[in-house]
Amino acid sequence: MITIGDSARTYFLREGGIVSAAEAGAEEAEAMDFEAYLHSVFIKTARPDMTFGDVHQKMAALVAESGYENLDLLDAYGHSIAASTEDFIIMEKGNERFLGSVNYFTFEPHIAKVGSSLAVKYEEIYYFDHGSVKMV
Repeated sequence: MITIGDSARTYFLREGGIVSAAEAGAEEAEAMDFEAYLHSVFIKTARPDMTFGDVHQKMAALVAESGYENLDLLDAYGHSIAASTEDFIIMEKGNERFLGSVNYFTFEPHIAKVGSSLAVKYEEIYYFDHGSVKMV
């Protein structure tokens, strides 16, 4: 059994408050479709020899060209799952650590359409199995 100190989750926020999927409506559906697309691109392209910074660069470009913005406080797209702060690696610009250097990592874009008050964050935990990304 694998025990991990983070859990996959999705949030919808509007003006600082949690919004149900029903309240968010069509805008939520569009944002979730885009989040699913980002995760599919991540799964297809992430490799153990990519750096955390490589992933950030690729996703930041895709998010921006699609009319969205990254709302993460650290401008991150995920992080390693670690037992200590020394082993915690952030998926941030310029980070040269390899994805394959950790056992588990999240991919969790926290995004909003530019100008929208609705934000969404969809997180999954991943690992590599023979060089391919797998979801926990």
